Amino acid sequence: MAAAKAMLDELPSSISQPQSDRKIYTLGSIGGRNVVIASLPAGLAGTISATAVVSRLVSTYPTIQFRLIVGIGGRFPRRNSDICFGDVVVSRRTATSGRFIQYDYDKTLRNGQFQHTGSLKKPRPVLLKATAQIESDSILGRNLLVLGYNHSNRENDGSECDKLQLLDRPQRSDEEPYIHYGLIASGDQVVKDAKTRDSVAHDRDILCFETKAAGLIDELPTLYM
Repeated sequence: MAAAKAMLDELPSSISQPQSDRKIYTLGSIGGRNVVIASLPAGLAGTISATAVVSRLVSTYPTIQFRLIVGIGGRFPRRNSDICFGDVVVSRRTATSGRFIQYDYDKTLRNGQFQHTGSLKKPRPVLLKATAQIESDSILGRNLLVLGYNHSNRENDGSECDKLQLLDRPQRSDEEPYIHYGLIASGDQVVKDAKTRDSVAHDRDILCFETKAAGLIDELPTLYM
């Protein structure tokens, strides 16, 4: 929420919140456009909570033109996609899949094969064109471990990991976050096992995983980041 608020040019905006909706929204503007920011209640993360928040938001502000879902994801390590902590991944259609897919973690874990269960509705064409323009303009470290390696302690900073499992990663010339474009996968549980993660992402060009938007598959056309 703090990062989203920091993007606002003005706060508050000219729009108001009806008294019938007691949820807390942040109202502001960016580039002269009114913006409404909603977040999940503290301690109530998950697909059910996300669906409830979005449903209420759309009901209270039915004239919203552009919808962005912003969350936190775990990146899938790839040699051709140097995704670092703090970078941004924007959902984009790939050669093999849509821009955002949902999967069943339990079935994937049991069967050892990716269980695709749904996709998000396509954003408005003007939003897709803007995304393509930003990506084309952009064209003109943390330790990276080999695929399949499990951290010895998921809570630490990687200092206890086997140094022989580290991949060489060139240092970036600046500390600015990079923007990556590609497929985002959403499941009902956090993927903690490296081998399961790799099997899910294999041959699908998945850049990262997340667990919040899975319940929003049929809610509204949106762009996910």
